[in-house]
Amino acid sequence: LMETPDYKPPSAIKKGILQHILSEKPKDFIFNNRQNVDRLKVWEVARDDIKLEIHHIIPLGNATKIGQSSIAIRKNKEHILNSPLNCTCISQEANRTIRDLPPTIYLNYLQQSTLYGHAIPVLR
Repeated sequence: LMETPDYKPPSAIKKGILQHILSEKPKDFIFNNRQNVDRLKVWEVARDDIKLEIHHIIPLGNATKIGQSSIAIRKNKEHILNSPLNCTCISQEANRTIRDLPPTIYLNYLQQSTLYGHAIPVLR
């Protein structure tokens, strides 16, 4: 989506991708000893039963260089990590747990069915 430097995908593309993923009721990115990971359901979000956040699959803080902040990357809408394909919705709890862990670490703790639900290819 962001291979051409002069093309920035409209925000509707990002919203559409995130809505599609949520329509599939994907499992949350909770990785603990629970066997049954909760599914993210739109009606629970609408009732404020669960708070969702947009998670960068490759966290921005993971890509910063010395002296650079993730805020600068977040503001740069043309940065490759701000691609709609690098984002998914997860619970606030899961996002706080993952923070800036590299995907090579935290994705290994998630079930394959969780990755499929978020349209993340499994490369194990």
